[in-house]
Amino acid sequence: MFLLSVAFLSLLGVLANGHKATALARDNTIATQLAREYLEQYRKNDYNALSSVPENEVKATGSYQGRDYATVFQRKLEVSPALDGEGKSLKAVVRWQTGSMWHAVEMRTLVAAP
Repeated sequence: MFLLSVAFLSLLGVLANGHKATALARDNTIATQLAREYLEQYRKNDYNALSSVPENEVKATGSYQGRDYATVFQRKLEVSPALDGEGKSLKAVVRWQTGSMWHAVEMRTLVAAP
């Protein structure tokens, strides 16, 4: 009976860690998509109007593996000179918090001057 209890508790620990890893992978996928969309949205803007965008919130909700979730993402866009002044660098940063730990995804692209 003792051995079965130890084995069962070990299995519960593995399942809990698996659930956390799956949730982190889900949030990482959402954050990557948010960063990609942000870069594409601003790449289409007029070159001369490209400028940094302060941090703003995006909330993702849904149901995954039978459980409801809601994650609040913070995203911002940083625009800086690039290509020896012949272009601009766009960097999208998406951050989110899981418990007390912060996670982040960064994506970059270059836009050449017209």
